Amino acid sequence: MIPVTCVEDAPPASGGERLIDDTTYGLVYRQGEGEWQHLRTPAVIRDEDEAADIIADLEALSISTGVEYRMIKIRHTATVLSPTIPAPSDVEPGPVAARKLRSGDRVILRGAERLVWKAVYQRVGHSLRIHTVPPAGQNPDYYGFTLIPGEVVELVERGPAVDVNGQPLTDS
Repeated sequence: MIPVTCVEDAPPASGGERLIDDTTYGLVYRQGEGEWQHLRTPAVIRDEDEAADIIADLEALSISTGVEYRMIKIRHTATVLSPTIPAPSDVEPGPVAARKLRSGDRVILRGAERLVWKAVYQRVGHSLRIHTVPPAGQNPDYYGFTLIPGEVVELVERGPAVDVNGQPLTDS
C-alpha cells in the first residue's frame, strides 16, 4: 500500500476551493474479548510500517497476556475555502464587524486606538482572537482580545499588513 500523507487538488477556476485528503493510522487494543479502545500515541502515525513497528514493540514489551493490538486507518478529508481578504475599498472607516478585521487595520478597541497585526478565528467558542501590536518591549500575548464575529468595532484606517512589531510586511 502507498501511504497518502497529503494530497491537494488544484483549486477550480471559479476560485478558492480545494480538497485536502490526509491519511493517518491509529492503534486500538482490547483485553480478552473486551471492547476495542483507542491507544494514544505521542506522535501522528503516517504509514502502515510505522504502525506495525509500534505494535511489535508493544507486544514485545507487554507484561500482561491477552492484550490484542491492531492498526486502523484514519482518513481526514475536508474542503477548504481560501480566505478572502477584503480589498481596501470593501471597508470604509467607521463601525465594522469584527470578522472583517485584518492585519494593518487601525481600530478603536477596548477604549484605545490599536494596530491589528493578526486576526484568528477560534473554532472553540466560535470567536475571533484579535492580536494588536504591543508597545515596545511588552509581551504580545497581553495584547490579544477575544471578540465574537458579529461584534462591531470602530475602524479608523485600513493599511498594509504588518508584523508583530508594526512594520509593514513585504514580499521577499
